[in-house]
Amino acid sequence: MISSDEHQGETYEVPHRVEGKASCRITVIEVVLVAGAYLACCIVVLVAILRLIQGKMVYTLDDPYIHLAVAEEIAHGHYGVNPDEVSSPASSALWPVLLAPLARTQIGELMPLIINAACGVLTALILLRRLQRELPGRHGGMSALRILIALFVIGASNFVALTFCGMEHCLQILAAIVVTDGILGLVNGERPGKVFLATLILGPLVRYENLALSGIGCLMLGGRGYWKHALVCGLGAVAGLAAFSGFLVSLGLSPLPSSVLVKSSNSSSGALSLMERLKEGLDYSANCMEGLNLMILSSLLLIYSIMKFFKGPRAWCATILFMAGFAHVMVGHYGGQGRYVPYIYAALLFGGCILLFSSMLRRFHWMATAVVASVVMTFGGLSLLREPVRSIADLPTASNNIYEQQYQMHRFVTDYHDGGVAVNDLGWVSFRNEKHVLDLWGLASFEAFQARVPWRGPEWMEEMASSKHIQLAIIYHDWFTERPKSWVKLAEMKLSRRCVTPSSNTVSFYSTGTGNPELLRERLVAFRSSLPPGVNLTLIGESEAPMGSATRSN
Repeated sequence: MISSDEHQGETYEVPHRVEGKASCRITVIEVVLVAGAYLACCIVVLVAILRLIQGKMVYTLDDPYIHLAVAEEIAHGHYGVNPDEVSSPASSALWPVLLAPLARTQIGELMPLIINAACGVLTALILLRRLQRELPGRHGGMSALRILIALFVIGASNFVALTFCGMEHCLQILAAIVVTDGILGLVNGERPGKVFLATLILGPLVRYENLALSGIGCLMLGGRGYWKHALVCGLGAVAGLAAFSGFLVSLGLSPLPSSVLVKSSNSSSGALSLMERLKEGLDYSANCMEGLNLMILSSLLLIYSIMKFFKGPRAWCATILFMAGFAHVMVGHYGGQGRYVPYIYAALLFGGCILLFSSMLRRFHWMATAVVASVVMTFGGLSLLREPVRSIADLPTASNNIYEQQYQMHRFVTDYHDGGVAVNDLGWVSFRNEKHVLDLWGLASFEAFQARVPWRGPEWMEEMASSKHIQLAIIYHDWFTERPKSWVKLAEMKLSRRCVTPSSNTVSFYSTGTGNPELLRERLVAFRSSLPPGVNLTLIGESEAPMGSATRSN
């Protein structure tokens, strides 16, 4: 059991124990500046989005509308996006359940934004509370240091951009911060709190990647002598995921959600040896900026442990945080508009800053600590804050992209088309739409996924469309370079602005083998007059179609 924090014969006291409980209170000015700065950024972005889209709030990705569509069905006692079939397209077991109670109300569409904003404020409060305990001091210099560190962690975690992404990633970051805070508390001899223990169990249900953080949290519990807590939480986390898999299997689905299977299909074969898999993970991480940053952060924590000769709870804390970072380096994903790594960034930055700067404060004057912290975060920010700043600047355009493409697809299917539709972008088309949506990419149709991977020609597309009585397909031309010969291309719809989050700036409309091309073409002509200004719908055979702005703005 780890019982002391020693290095080369020295024993250090915990700062907050020296100054008493009063030093653990968060000052109002710190809360206002940190949480207020986050909320102010969100308000500015929200206003920009509403102005650009004429008063409508649209998320910056199509994916959150998948969760909202699943939440709608959960509210009706069904699981999937189509009322007549089950599916598991959501990347989170818990997120659609949280959205379900209000999914069919007017406010339901805004619940992801509201929950994400609340997660941002709670994250700020937890960061400041721990910073007050580890870096105590009432004077302005220490207060400024705590504010700077909290803003740095929130900024590097891309919290503002993820708030408007509309998915579960803000909740995932909050869970990561709660776990890291609990681990740091154990380092200081605090008893494990109920929220910390509950998060160890529930975190993996938010996203599977949080299982690594639950694992290191259980290791720290055991290392500090709380073996029963560690065992219960570890088994609880695994049992929660097993129960969800059992639920999916009971519906006749794969034990893993389709989103996990689709991502896995893009990776190498599972037949790789351990060493080959490690090499692949390192190569993958080293060849992208997010992965390289994560490798550097993890390595710095390992160096901290080595400098302490792996002795004491602080060294152990740094070691297990390194393990969590290394796990993502080996098997994690990157990209996705910066969605996949912020949770581990947050955990490593939070833990690393506390360990480093609190250790310095024990040895040096607070001003020296503040200077070093400023230098470290300045140089770290050059790499870690570049992507979040770019993402925030792109948020209004990204939201407008989804409005001009996926939302307009939704409008055509619900307002102008009588039957179901085949798509490769599932979200907006399936949300608040009672008609059948055939997902050709496979998130909402495991049958389609199995037919697509490995690719065996386009015949399966026509077979599935025919079996579901689908007469219309709206797809990315480049995603399906081979299409059934019976499909007739009718039109292309192009964005008015730079493409930020959609996979392409153009979607193509097809009449399937059972469709009526002339009738669909007439409906597309009628639909074209209702498009937003600048969106170009070109019917095949026309040299140039009039834009939506030619008749009226939406």
